[in-house]
Order: sequence, then structure tokens, then C-alpha cells
Amino acid sequence: MEMGDGAARAEDDEPVGKVQPSLNQVVERHRQSMADELGVAPGSIKISIAFD
Repeated sequence: MEMGDGAARAEDDEPVGKVQPSLNQVVERHRQSMADELGVAPGSIKISIAFD
């Protein structure tokens, strides 16, 4: 998958029509979603990601 132009691409390398979000954007979206679901402040949600 090419990342240079910012467009997400399918496995056959065809553009899929949306900009791939950064990891920070994905984490913040999920942090907000979890906070909303749990009824707590987003700042109280701590997310850790480990790459093996």
C-alpha cells in the first residue's frame, strides 16, 4: 500500500476514495467513543499500543 499521496488503497492498489487517518486520529476517535459509552471524560481513557 502506498502512503505517499495520503489516499488509502485496496490490495490491488486502486484508490478507495478516502484519506487514511493517522494513528493519532484513530486512537482519539476510539478514546472518545469509549468515553461516551462509559460516561467518563476522554482524558480518563488511557490507550496503549504495542507492536510486536
